[in-house]
Amino acid sequence: MEIMKATKPSEARKVNYIGPSMNPILKSGDRLRIIPYNCKEVGRGDVIAFLPSGCDSKIIHRVVSVSSKGIRTRGDNSSHVDPWILRPDQILGRVVAARGQPPPEACIVFYGSFQSALDDLNSKDFIGLNGS
Repeated sequence: MEIMKATKPSEARKVNYIGPSMNPILKSGDRLRIIPYNCKEVGRGDVIAFLPSGCDSKIIHRVVSVSSKGIRTRGDNSSHVDPWILRPDQILGRVVAARGQPPPEACIVFYGSFQSALDDLNSKDFIGLNGS
């Protein structure tokens, strides 16, 4: 297994999600909490925020593969892998929570304990995203 680490240090941030590419787990208007990787491993299944070369907008998609060539992503609502191959320095962070109503069939998994997730988010209306 290839190990790639995101290197862009930054603070945790909250952003508004727009678009259909991550439906049904994310919907337009959801407020996302993104934390930096801070040199930790990027893993298959992680939902990440990134800025690909030649693009002016940040994108939120799921990691589908990590190799020595780079990181490949895909929107959950698409059957096609994205055309870009990301470098670790293009990754802004990992999406760890979304404020909104999850669909009834969604698999909700928090990293760590439920109480620590609530304490960390300081809000009861965030859902955790499964990164595996």
